[in-house]
Amino acid sequence: MRNKVLAQSITFTEEKLKSSLKKIQSNINFAVHSVIYYPYHFFHYDVKAKRIFLPKNEEVGCTVEPVSGIGSLIDYTPKLSSVEISIEKQVPQTYTLEECRTISESFIYQSISLKMKMLSISELIFKYHEFFYRPYWVVTSNNPKEVPDFIVDAVTGQYHPL
Repeated sequence: MRNKVLAQSITFTEEKLKSSLKKIQSNINFAVHSVIYYPYHFFHYDVKAKRIFLPKNEEVGCTVEPVSGIGSLIDYTPKLSSVEISIEKQVPQTYTLEECRTISESFIYQSISLKMKMLSISELIFKYHEFFYRPYWVVTSNNPKEVPDFIVDAVTGQYHPL
């Protein structure tokens, strides 16, 4: 069964990945299997904040991945397109939309006060939400003791252990 969903496009192709892996460790044979799709909630907010000398209105975006509940500030709205993905390739969620929204708000309050050095936040105004998937390549090696299985972000090419 396939679902039509919003997803980021694959920019780090299988060919780029194989070439990159050969350059990194030419003595190990890697197998690039399929693509899996990791779920994310994107929340966009307006922030009306007070700084020491002047008030500031800003926009902020936060993604929360509903598998582990980890939040992240992002500088841009993800470019999404409609794609059909089989259910087997979609990583299941463990957090609800409501839980993820609460996580995003807490994360933004904490991040803004620490990273943006704002004295206080007057108001966090929710603007919109999008649910989307991000593609990852699943990679195995012929030497799992030396190089365990891992995934590679198909948008950026960053490696992540499993």
